[in-house]
Amino acid sequence: MPFPFFGDDKSTIARLLSTLPQTGRVEWIGIRPVRREPLVSLPEVEVLTDKHLRGDHARPKPGGKRQVTLIQHEHLSAVGAFWGSMVL
Repeated sequence: MPFPFFGDDKSTIARLLSTLPQTGRVEWIGIRPVRREPLVSLPEVEVLTDKHLRGDHARPKPGGKRQVTLIQHEHLSAVGAFWGSMVL
């Protein structure tokens, strides 16, 4: 069970998921061709189902929880602050 909060109507995350909009659009795509190197911005990328983004160095395990990271635009500043960098 990868996400134990699903199905638990009392959990905060379950309440948020049931009330927040669940649609959106991709505004930016970045891959890291080589580990610890700068991100490369792309206009499009091929998604290899249950694997990774073509051209990215990461090779997560099939079914793993870190295959692709999606971040809401509204949360970029908070994510940047958490990681110690400024995100506009």
